[in-house]
Amino acid sequence: MQSTIVDVTKVRKELHVEVSTDELTPHFSEAYRRYQQKATMPGFRPGKVPMAMIEKMYGVSIQYQEIEKIAQKFFQKAFDEKGLKPVARPVMTSIDFNPGQPLKFTVAYDVQPEIKLPDYKKLSVKQISPDINEADVDNELDYIRKISGSFEHDAAKAFESEDFATLEVEELGADGKPSGHKLNPKFFSMRSEEFSESDKQKLIGKSKGDSVALTMLDGTESGRPVQVTIQNVTALKKADLTDDFVKDYTKGQFQTVDAFRENLKEGIARRFARRSETSLQDSIMDELVGLAEMEIPETLVEAFLENFIHEVAHQQKDHKLPADFDENSYRAQNKPLAERSAKWYLIKQNLIEKENLAVTEDDFTAYLKKVSEQDKIPVESLRRAYSKPDARESVNNMILTDKLVSLITSKVKVTMVAPEDFKLRVQNA
Repeated sequence: MQSTIVDVTKVRKELHVEVSTDELTPHFSEAYRRYQQKATMPGFRPGKVPMAMIEKMYGVSIQYQEIEKIAQKFFQKAFDEKGLKPVARPVMTSIDFNPGQPLKFTVAYDVQPEIKLPDYKKLSVKQISPDINEADVDNELDYIRKISGSFEHDAAKAFESEDFATLEVEELGADGKPSGHKLNPKFFSMRSEEFSESDKQKLIGKSKGDSVALTMLDGTESGRPVQVTIQNVTALKKADLTDDFVKDYTKGQFQTVDAFRENLKEGIARRFARRSETSLQDSIMDELVGLAEMEIPETLVEAFLENFIHEVAHQQKDHKLPADFDENSYRAQNKPLAERSAKWYLIKQNLIEKENLAVTEDDFTAYLKKVSEQDKIPVESLRRAYSKPDARESVNNMILTDKLVSLITSKVKVTMVAPEDFKLRVQNA
């Protein structure tokens, strides 16, 4: 086997391989034997057709059927011999074969790019504050009271921000007057997306029978002028927050409002703490990805896109992509995210190597204990689940990322901010 490497760019390489006929022969012979075991022919028992007849009658067909698999074996061998370490799965871009001739093929692959990264110790990042106040608990309780409440119709009630209304909708003509063409009635709330925020405000204070001219958002620049008439108003009556309500809502787990409130507060605190940790990592990633200069390997971007699509399928009940899933559109829409993910992956690898970070058994055990406490799963059960190489590698990557984030956090300026003040570059792109 002969192989040569061609530089396409600083990142993209091509491996050109030629495999001699002598090297192909044992692979073809093995393929003939497999075919012989299941071959049937008049005059011979199944599996007993002479090899010479197999080669004469089906040899060329078998070679063409097997050549791509054989090429895969040789390209892996070539990569191993040359010690090549692509950043993502290589792609066979061409294969040239004719019976009796050497096999020639080309494999495209990407290597680790040169990364120009400023000194991360000079970064300034933001982190969402994990602080919790009583208003956060009040909001949670208010939500629970809403979803546990009931609806009441009041013919004389004026529409308020938390109410629901049924609207009669009639298109307006060019003269601004009702055209007589009525659309389907709309069940409306202030969370409805058919109208702009300013138009929705026009319904506040209106009662049954009142009409208002609005613009229905229909995807066009001008929208659709309509007149809406309130047919009825439905008010949401929140559940009363009493000890009896708490007992019923929690199925007896909590007996008093105070006990339930304290439990909610603890849950919110844990949620806010996780949000704070995530925001810090996101902020660090955002800064480094925004400042780093590199040529992004296309095969790595493609690998992330494939993972995204796999996740979409995995979220379906049958683990298959929806019938109306537009893969081309999805890829185009998510390519910027895949590129950012690829950059962050490469930056992490670069910094982990520079800082000599590694995962010890103590690190692994500490991770298992943390997950055990969070998810209430025995440590030994987790250890068995993560014993497979792929699962262990995934955990190691998470631990290394946590170590890197902790190291960077200890060196940079971190500013705590409110959730509404936390912005990332990608949000502003």
